[in-house]
Amino acid sequence: MENLATRASFLLRKTGATLVTLRAKLSGKGFVCDSLQGTARIGVCINSDLTLSCGYRDLDGSGHVGDLREQSFEDAFAGPAAQHLREELAVGRIPSPNCIRCMNLHMVSKHGARRLLDNVDMPTSVMVENTSACNLHCLSCRRDTVKQMRKRGTMSLDDVQKVADNLRRIGVEVITFHNLGEPFLSKRLLDELTIIRECIPDVRLQVSTNGMLIDTDQKREAALLFDHIQFSLDGVDQTMADRYQRGIDFDRVLRNLQDLVGYRDAGYHARPRIVWKYLLFRWNEHRKHLLRAIELARKTRVDEVWFDKTVSPLYGLPWRSHLGFNRDLRGNSGSNRRVILRDDPTPSTEPPKVLLPTAFESPLP
Repeated sequence: MENLATRASFLLRKTGATLVTLRAKLSGKGFVCDSLQGTARIGVCINSDLTLSCGYRDLDGSGHVGDLREQSFEDAFAGPAAQHLREELAVGRIPSPNCIRCMNLHMVSKHGARRLLDNVDMPTSVMVENTSACNLHCLSCRRDTVKQMRKRGTMSLDDVQKVADNLRRIGVEVITFHNLGEPFLSKRLLDELTIIRECIPDVRLQVSTNGMLIDTDQKREAALLFDHIQFSLDGVDQTMADRYQRGIDFDRVLRNLQDLVGYRDAGYHARPRIVWKYLLFRWNEHRKHLLRAIELARKTRVDEVWFDKTVSPLYGLPWRSHLGFNRDLRGNSGSNRRVILRDDPTPSTEPPKVLLPTAFESPLP
């Protein structure tokens, strides 16, 4: 089923690229990519081997535009590989099927697209992939492809310093510290984040994690260096979550989530904002499931719950959510549902109960 899902996803993207290119040709339009223009909220990614990708949807290397081992961020972003992608888009051609799933792609007039070729800014928001390894094997995630694509699976501390120096120089304001791996797999995560914080003190650091490995004080101390952290947990029990997040331990993640909230509040820290991100599928989108997730979130005292719709795998499409069911659970987050449980980012002054987890064996060999 897994191979079928990934193959179907690739064919869908390839078909979509063909259709969108045909539409642009018939209408005389071109394309522009916010990521390649430097204006995307989430766009350019520095990968674990220091290659630079045009976006986080670069699943096969077709979006590589440079290598920080050989050039500066500025030279790569303004270089021939990146400019070639911009020029292809401007004349109405989709350079990679991965572009179809990218939220930064827009169809515009060819004149407007050509005009923007000479109006490229350095991005103020960049993704950093400290590791491409992961302790899960999610249904639509192409782990074999990712492993083959990266020349090195984890950044060294010297790599992180080089990344931080480059991002400080171009004036980055936001770093999203994840991409195709699990950030907390790194045993040096606290050191990595300390390097970034010391180099760019005012940067906003945000991360998404499956939460399985935030089970020691050292990992919790690392988590406190983020401004925003998302725990991805796609269901309200083990069976439901494991249907997509292969290898997840539901109870363990929920306990780690609760313990991090308690650890943060016990020290009266204002950060990070802690969010439960719940990816919606056909099997977990019923109203009773969403209400149960909100109930569990209240018990763990997280700040928010985000219910995000997916389109992959196709057989798991959450059609009820795409049709607008349960809209009354939605907050102010546009098309997705955001339920805010704690408005005040400052932790409660009441003495919280900190439930420390028992020791767990590593999920990796």
